[in-house]
Amino acid sequence: MNKYLNNIEYGTLAFFLINSFFINVGYNLFTSTSLNDSILDILIGSILILILLSIILFIRSYYKKDLLNIINNSILKYPLLLIITISLSISTIYSITIISKFIHYYILKDANIFTISLTLIFIIYYLVSKNIKTISKVSNIFFYIYIILSFIGLIGTTSYVDVNNLKPFMTISISDHIKSIIMYFNYSILPIFLILTFPYHKNEHKNILVFSILSLINIIICLTLIISILGIDLTNIYIYPNIAIYKKISFLNILERIETFLAFNELLNSIFIISISLNTVKHIIITNLNIKKERIVLIILSILILFISNFITVSKNIYLTINTIFLIIIIFLFIRTIIDKYILN
Repeated sequence: MNKYLNNIEYGTLAFFLINSFFINVGYNLFTSTSLNDSILDILIGSILILILLSIILFIRSYYKKDLLNIINNSILKYPLLLIITISLSISTIYSITIISKFIHYYILKDANIFTISLTLIFIIYYLVSKNIKTISKVSNIFFYIYIILSFIGLIGTTSYVDVNNLKPFMTISISDHIKSIIMYFNYSILPIFLILTFPYHKNEHKNILVFSILSLINIIICLTLIISILGIDLTNIYIYPNIAIYKKISFLNILERIETFLAFNELLNSIFIISISLNTVKHIIITNLNIKKERIVLIILSILILFISNFITVSKNIYLTINTIFLIIIIFLFIRTIIDKYILN
């Protein structure tokens, strides 16, 4: 039973990592390019993501180790660890900035962004100060809360659906389709890469794959719902169109402004990718610099990320570049796995 629960926990963690697309990137980046065809493009992009996930699971199943233990046996160990550390640190700063601004705008308008960032850092510090097992247990608990809130949002917005808003279809060029598909795939590489950092457990892959598929289906359903309610023009205007449709919800005229309550899901979509990234950076530093005082390293990292995120802006283009870097690392590890399995052996 414990082994089964372990597998479920890492599955839910994979669910939230892939769902980080909601908050870190947003839909309007794609809908402004491929309009109503965004639904088709994200569907095709999801297939590419599943192929990349299969490569990740193949690497894990062969070495039966997590990312850091796999890299430890590589001749490029230190360059790779340095690149991963810097890239994950920058992506963490980006995510902290995005979620802090989101909370300030939609949930706590009276609180300043620094205070919100400080609170988030405290929460993430606590999670990371335990271990990835604790983070996965928390993700398992919050997964059910996420499903309940999503169900409430679905029920509350169904009456506003207009299928005519999904038309016209197939209106853009092939080049725009390709651009949109690749863009969606590229922005999803980092969350998939972080699955490599999970401690290895036997027979875990099925649950990771199932929950990843659930996450991708969730993204497609949400986009379809948004366009069918708002129409493509309004979808392109709103940074977070899913919050815009939640503003329409009112249950029996009793629960008003329920979008603030439902916005909690966006916090969940962000907090786990930040926690896993920071946890990985922490382990790289304490392991390779042979530092025993783990908490001091974590405190220093948390303070640095807090202040940098409030003074330096990391753009989406930089975040996209980081995802591309991790794709290159995945390709390198995949080639190495092929060589080890089919040539050297």
